[in-house]
Amino acid sequence: MFSEFQVNYLRSRLRSKTTIKSYMRASMNPDPDHFVLKYIDDYLDDEGLPDLSLSGKTRYFVIQSGDFHSDWSYDALKAKFPNKNPISYTFIPSQLKDNPAMLANNPEYEDALDSQGESERQSLLLGNWYFRPAASTHFHREWCSFVQAPPLHASRVRSWDL
Repeated sequence: MFSEFQVNYLRSRLRSKTTIKSYMRASMNPDPDHFVLKYIDDYLDDEGLPDLSLSGKTRYFVIQSGDFHSDWSYDALKAKFPNKNPISYTFIPSQLKDNPAMLANNPEYEDALDSQGESERQSLLLGNWYFRPAASTHFHREWCSFVQAPPLHASRVRSWDL
């Protein structure tokens, strides 16, 4: 997986004297910790699934002093950052059903994805960018209550058994 630095460096190499505009294409599986999420966050619903009504809609971004800014409007970004030229991008989510030829050759593939752990199933099968697996169920902080002060003559003991 490319880092943000690597992608920005590659983007800086997109230059040409031809009349055809240079552009970059990329694909990846959902990852709530990847920098790409800030680019596509506005394409997602509240649960982190792609809002298919926004698929392919153009959005614009500028990077000012290392900070990422985006908007649906080129003019709005240009007004906010007059010395920058907003760059267009779009997000086109893909689902398993979008590849019927692969499914015809591998009819068991959907079952294989569905049988994964919840994190992989949410990401790879459903395309959820926000899903994070629950923390360990060994210990929950709410099982304990905090006291203002220890009882008189108490000794401190801290232990646990996983």
